[in-house]
Amino acid sequence: MMSKIVPKNLFNINVLRPTTPYNLDVDYNNISFNLKNYLKSRLNYYEDTSSKNLIIESEFSEYWFKIASNGVRINGNKGMDIITKNNIAIDLSCLCMNGEFTNVKSIISYYDIDSNSKFTKLKLYKKIDNFCKEYDINNLYYCVLISDNKNVYLSTFKFNKDNINNINFIKKSNNLINVENFIDPKYGHVRLNLRQRRLELRLHKDIIHKFNSIKLF
Repeated sequence: MMSKIVPKNLFNINVLRPTTPYNLDVDYNNISFNLKNYLKSRLNYYEDTSSKNLIIESEFSEYWFKIASNGVRINGNKGMDIITKNNIAIDLSCLCMNGEFTNVKSIISYYDIDSNSKFTKLKLYKKIDNFCKEYDINNLYYCVLISDNKNVYLSTFKFNKDNINNINFIKKSNNLINVENFIDPKYGHVRLNLRQRRLELRLHKDIIHKFNSIKLF
């Protein structure tokens, strides 16, 4: 796979910091093999849908990463999905590219979430911190399988829980609040959706060309 230039001055204040996928102890050739077999019998179906996107079910991606990392799957909604053999925790998502951005990944969802920034920061921090304490682990990553109508990519981020306190909330409308310092805007954006009561992440279409992304299919 062609190497990509790593920016020298990535901001360290963000919760999600892009990082090369090769920092994780994962056999990506194994994932590519399983992904190819998974998609092979579904390509005609995808071609018949309106979006034609190669939709990937999250349960399968978690299984592939478990096998490819010699790790274990985490049951329940604890903020992370996989712990690798080298004690790296991975939160996995499967998103589709729809125009300028992907569809939404819900980072955190609570019925009592509101526009109080301190409250939301505390909820998110506690969820991740509880996981770290339960499993005695602090090496956290966020991995996303991004598909369009032909290809599947993997984008990876280091999850910095101590930077959650850096995020700022800027009101966009009565129901949407932009969240700064969660992710570099060149890679995506995060919003607090008050109507849906969730913190939402979308990734920018150019992310597949960044150093933190590789093509899997």
